Amino acid sequence: KFLFGTDRYVLTKIASDHLDQLIKVLLKYRDTNIEIHGHTDDKGRENYNLALSQKRAQSVCAYLTKSSIPANRITVKGFGEAQPKYSNLSDSGRLANRRVEILISAQQKS
Repeated sequence: KFLFGTDRYVLTKIASDHLDQLIKVLLKYRDTNIEIHGHTDDKGRENYNLALSQKRAQSVCAYLTKSSIPANRITVKGFGEAQPKYSNLSDSGRLANRRVEILISAQQKS
């Protein structure tokens, strides 16, 4: 999980460092697919948050593809404010909801 500031989608240094570690694993296990899910808190308009969540997920995708992870292994989805994991009634809950999550799955063998 990678967290973002309010109205932000640029990766932080900490997020980049964590992604560098993930890239090592993804390069080792080339028979995996990645889903990148972007999320927001509930501040702002719903349609704006949906676009922001997509930008967050896309920023992670761009970092991975620049680091030799093939784009055909990656699916990007933005969920906006629709899937909060924490209460949006507190600052800490809103911060935790401004996130990108990465799911890794094995490719289907034919």
